[in-house]
Amino acid sequence: MKNDLNVKLISMEDIMEAKCCDIQEVIRVIEEVLVDYKNGGVMLPDKISQIFNLETQDRINCMPSTLMKAEPHDDAPYAALADEIAQ
Repeated sequence: MKNDLNVKLISMEDIMEAKCCDIQEVIRVIEEVLVDYKNGGVMLPDKISQIFNLETQDRINCMPSTLMKAEPHDDAPYAALADEIAQ
């Protein structure tokens, strides 16, 4: 059995050239969320881990969070679902 691993490294330049990410929007959102966190507007409970195998310690780590004043954006993929849940 062959154990090959194929990896493709994607640089920041690759992402910018693909125009799949608006870095200014990413920075704006991160700054906004950090301010919300500072002001108590983010619930960030402790990380939890689900261990599947005690011997190998195979696990999934989860860090749930909630933005208390989050409003869906019209162009967000799940905006309609978020609106439905909010009602």
